[in-house]
Amino acid sequence: MVAQIGTIMADEVRPTYAEAWENLAHTHRAEGEREEAVALYREVLRLRPGHARRAEYEAWIEQR
Repeated sequence: MVAQIGTIMADEVRPTYAEAWENLAHTHRAEGEREEAVALYREVLRLRPGHARRAEYEAWIEQR
């Protein structure tokens, strides 16, 4: 529920605010919602190609 509200807020209020997407990705990851987390981490990396944790997120995304 929290993640759903956050997604709506991030998407409509500040769709290019990478930190909001990153926080949502962490939430989905913690809840075991892998597909949602992967999509959100990809959005973070699209918005911030030079993100400091890029390698970490890419490695996690590639784990299947």
